[in-house]
Amino acid sequence: METGGNVNKTETEMRRSYESYNFDETLEHLLKDFEIRKTGEELKKIIEEKAMKLNKSVAELEQQMKKVLGPANFLNWVEKGKPISRVSAIKIAYALQMEDEEADEFLTSRCWHESFYYRDYRDVIYLYGLVSHWSFEQAEALIKKYAWLDNPNPDPVAAGVNNLTETLKDEYYKAFFTDEEFEKYLNDNWRLFGSFRMKAYEVFIAMIEELKKRWKLDKKLDNEIGREALREKEGGIERIVNADYYKYEHDDVSDEKICKEIAMGIPNLYKCKSDVLKAISGNIPIRSTLSEIREKTRDKKGRIEQVPRKYLILAWLLLNDAEPLLDEGDDKEAKFTECLANLNEHLLKPCGFHLLDYRNPFDWLVVNALRSSYYSVDEEENDAILRIRKFAKALF
Repeated sequence: METGGNVNKTETEMRRSYESYNFDETLEHLLKDFEIRKTGEELKKIIEEKAMKLNKSVAELEQQMKKVLGPANFLNWVEKGKPISRVSAIKIAYALQMEDEEADEFLTSRCWHESFYYRDYRDVIYLYGLVSHWSFEQAEALIKKYAWLDNPNPDPVAAGVNNLTETLKDEYYKAFFTDEEFEKYLNDNWRLFGSFRMKAYEVFIAMIEELKKRWKLDKKLDNEIGREALREKEGGIERIVNADYYKYEHDDVSDEKICKEIAMGIPNLYKCKSDVLKAISGNIPIRSTLSEIREKTRDKKGRIEQVPRKYLILAWLLLNDAEPLLDEGDDKEAKFTECLANLNEHLLKPCGFHLLDYRNPFDWLVVNALRSSYYSVDEEENDAILRIRKFAKALF
């Protein structure tokens, strides 16, 4: 849980995301005084919390962490606040003797990484090691021993299990393992393990297919409107228009169009002038990655390209609530709260991603655009997608 100054900063950014309708003022806030979540600050807070819980001094716990992580890593992650990889974040969880749920919250809410995944044998071993009070090195040794479990995800139907992740999770939590029983659990369920996050993939592909249908329908309507107009003007032109429509209807929507629409004008940049811009522009959809995701392309190490969190959020925005339809008498606040709950509880959480964070500039921008679509009196700001596009043009 967040405490002290962190809560105040988070609440401040939440309030700003809800109340900032003026475009120029909002842009200035993002560029000048946005309180982005910083890993160094987060770690210092956690160290203070853990020191109190473990009945140790902060200095004593820091020395313990330096011993486990190495002085250079401690300096980079805690003092300099440099980005922390997912594996490094797990290593920190071991160094701070976190419990499994505490470590998962640290991974997602503090470091913006994916949650532990019960179909990834590595994550299961990390979790077991945490509750068994192993060292990080012990967990890594067992992961190396079971490297053969990192196989392609099996087909849920072929495996005879409706929900593989929940099945593995239930099997894990209903037993009290000795180390030997835990390894038996790994061996007995080997066919069900796979690090590829199938839920995120299935949800994303379903959204892409729905978008393609909508775009084809839009084109069909455009053609039919044009056909009716041409029919009135020239009777012989109808056959030509129909032929054009038939061709479009049977052509697939290109990856270029899909990526262009999903990205909403935000460029995919590796280098930016600020951490805020970097957080907004990182992992923005590009054509080659979209193709790799759809085709489940494996890299040289055999890993399948995963669906990034931003891809899901941006695709969801195109399908939902970009310009909310409100009836007279509707409770706007209730509708807006329901919108965020759908995004958090029905999209991000089931797919293993951290929930919306008001101190993440990208998330803040999404919430602000959605909020404006419900409350802004300016008609130009009543469409969340148009607002995001406007910000993208101004920021980059």
